[in-house]
Parts: sequence; C-alpha cells; structure tokens
Amino acid sequence: MAPRELAFAAYAARGGRRCDGGEDHLMVNSEHLLRAAAQRIQFNQGMLVPEAVVRYKTGAWTSRWDGKTHDTFRDYLADLMWVTGSGYATELEIKVSRADWRADRLKGKWGAMPQWISRFIYVVPQSLGIPDFVHEMAGVWHYAPRHDGDYRGHITIARAPRKIGKEKVPESVKRMWLLHLHCRFWHQRLYSDKRLPRVSAEQAAA
Repeated sequence: MAPRELAFAAYAARGGRRCDGGEDHLMVNSEHLLRAAAQRIQFNQGMLVPEAVVRYKTGAWTSRWDGKTHDTFRDYLADLMWVTGSGYATELEIKVSRADWRADRLKGKWGAMPQWISRFIYVVPQSLGIPDFVHEMAGVWHYAPRHDGDYRGHITIARAPRKIGKEKVPESVKRMWLLHLHCRFWHQRLYSDKRLPRVSAEQAAA
C-alpha cells in the first residue's frame, strides 16, 4: 500500500467537529475540510500525512553530573502535513469554529516552529472569513459545502501563505510519520470492533 493510501486509510475512522458558521454550514465538520483539502492538493502529488507529530525545541538544560547541555523539546499534532515531491512541507490546520481558531494563537508554536515547515495554511469554513487575529504568515483556504452533500465541496484560496522555513523535511521525521501511520492503520484494522479477529481451529491448522 502506498504511503498516501496508508495515511487516509488510517484516518478514515476519525470523527468530526461541528461548525458554528451558521445554518448553511451546520453539518460541516473537520472530516469534510480535511477531505476537501486533500482533493484540492491532489494527494497523489507528494505525501499527505494526517495527525503528523511536529517536534520543536523549547530550550536547553545542563546536567549536574557530566556538565553536558541537553536540548528540551515539545510536540504537537499537525492536522495535515503536505510534503512535496521536492521535500518541502506545508502544514494545514483545520478549524471549524472562530473560538477554536482564536485559541490557536495561544499555543506558542509560531515562535518555535521548525525550519523544515516552509508554509502554514488554515482550512476553515467560508463563513468564518479572515479574522484580525490570524497570524500574518499564515495562508487561509475557505471551504464551501456543495448543496448535494458531497464532502469535497469547494476550496478557494482566500489568502496565500508566506514562506516561513527554507529547509527540507529530514528523512528521520518522514520515517517517524510513516511508522506512526503503520501503527494507527493496523490498530484500527485489528481493534476497531474492540476485539481481535476470531480464528477457527480449522483456519489455525491450515
């Protein structure tokens, strides 16, 4: 199975959050925005990783025993990470409410985002617009649902992102993402019904 197929198979069982953008958008959830963003990117162009772990440096400390300095890190989960064929990453953050979007400014990741994230984009319902509190470096994609209920809807680029970092995604980071996708995929396949597949005596002996 290709990495992009593995990624979306692992994400298939994820639920969504309701949108507060008005009655026309009442049934829009995070899954709709995620799928529409993947359709807009054309997920066969590069690699798309849902729930990608992003580790960033927060400081350093010096050991009392050996006098060596050690870095300290924190992690957060990116809703969707798009790695182009040339190795550069764009992080996409899904927001379905204005309050959730505003709270993102309090996470502190903008001051410590790794240099291998080259661009950052918010994917939000069109009804939310572009509030004043949105970071100036972030791009904004607007989602409008289709009247026939198709999850893909319409994605428009409300504001293009500015370039943040200049480095390519390290191979060690990509290997970590693929390992996490592998574990999530098989955990969902084996434990989605809270039990292991039953094997009859005849099947076990075969």
